[in-house]
Amino acid sequence: MIRKSLNPIDVHVGSRIFLMRKIRKLTQSKLGHELNVTFQQIQKYEQGKNRVSASRLYQLSQILKTPITFFFDDFPPELQVAQDYQHRQAEMTDENRMLNRPETMEFVKYYYEIRDKDIRNKLLRMIKVLGEA
Repeated sequence: MIRKSLNPIDVHVGSRIFLMRKIRKLTQSKLGHELNVTFQQIQKYEQGKNRVSASRLYQLSQILKTPITFFFDDFPPELQVAQDYQHRQAEMTDENRMLNRPETMEFVKYYYEIRDKDIRNKLLRMIKVLGEA
């Protein structure tokens, strides 16, 4: 049987759902309950196996208290499509592992609570300079 490739946009959106769900400290079951779907459906969204419709994405943005654009922020155009979720997990880079650290999630949470986009961009530039030092 030929396995269908995952769409890189669906994978990226799913990873952003996962990230924000963790920041908001929601379980897959709790988020599923809020969306009136099973936790298995949330797993499939997060893995990019199932595409999130526009109306569902709007619901997610409301529940997770984040703008819809968050789900598309930082989309790398060169993102390669993984053949399956386990393969992607096995090849996860150290940089991707850092995203799952509690302090990273806390930082991202507070970063996106800054409403002024210019201030967020200045903060990001400052962090880049400090990281290079």
